[in-house]
Amino acid sequence: MSLTVVSMACVGFFLLQGAWPHEGLYEKPSLSAQPGPTVLAGENVTLSCSSRSSYDMYHLSREGEAHERRLPAGTKVNGTFQANFPLGPATHGGTYRCFGSFRDSPYEWSKSSDPLLVSVTGNPSNSWPSPTEPSSETGNPRHLHVLIGTSVVKIPFTILLFFLLHRWCSDKKNAAVMDQEPAGNRTVNSEDSDEQDHQEVSYA
Repeated sequence: MSLTVVSMACVGFFLLQGAWPHEGLYEKPSLSAQPGPTVLAGENVTLSCSSRSSYDMYHLSREGEAHERRLPAGTKVNGTFQANFPLGPATHGGTYRCFGSFRDSPYEWSKSSDPLLVSVTGNPSNSWPSPTEPSSETGNPRHLHVLIGTSVVKIPFTILLFFLLHRWCSDKKNAAVMDQEPAGNRTVNSEDSDEQDHQEVSYA
């Protein structure tokens, strides 16, 4: 039974590995900010991710955030394929990176672009719209796909693992009870024999 549990754990591990993006497989793209990496508070900021490689999709991440936005690559401009990520009015800075991927292998990403530090001068009034928020134009974030993929694997795998462990523990418990029964019977038989001997002595 323990061998079956180990085998199922290995299968679940490999399935989870396939649902998580692998980075560093292709040429890194470049990342730039418009109108520039240093902006005034409230000024609109757009980050452009581009590459000479014909990536189908670009992914933008912010340091300290677990999620990212993604956009399809636009038409080729000056020999590069790019995607523009509008961040809206700037209030807080941050460090950003972008990645590229192909449609037929969405979990195989390029190397990370060089980090881009966006600085904001002035007094921020509101929090900067997070690049992790999905919209109808930018599509769903990667974490939604990862969450769905891992949930599909984890839920049945967890149920099966619990069932196997329960069966294994029940078998061990039953075996222990069976091992104890002969000893208990011998104790009862010994007590009955002593009682009979005592009665015979009394009659004598």
